[in-house]
Amino acid sequence: MPNLLLKTVYRKLNSLRPKDRNKKINILLAVSGGADSIAMLHSVFISNKKLNYDISVITVNHNIRAEEETFGDAQFVFEFCKSLASVTHLIFLFHT
Repeated sequence: MPNLLLKTVYRKLNSLRPKDRNKKINILLAVSGGADSIAMLHSVFISNKKLNYDISVITVNHNIRAEEETFGDAQFVFEFCKSLASVTHLIFLFHT
C-alpha cells in the first residue's frame, strides 16, 4: 500500500483523538467487500496499530444481485475482518 495513503489515513485518524488521551475512540467503517472499501479497512487497520481505536465494521446486503454473489461479499468481509483480529464489532444488515 502506498506510503502516502497510509500517512494520510494515520494523520486523519489521529486528528480525531480527543485531548483526554484516556478516552476510547470508536470508528464505524462501512465495508462493501469491494476493492476500495477493503483498501480503506486495511489502511485503517495498519494506522490503528499505533492509535488503538475500537473499530466496528458494517456491511449491508441490499439484495440487488444474486443471493450467492451478495452472500459471498458478506462472507469475504467477515473473513477479512477475522484475519485482522482487531475488529471490535462486525454488523451485517440484510434487506429483504
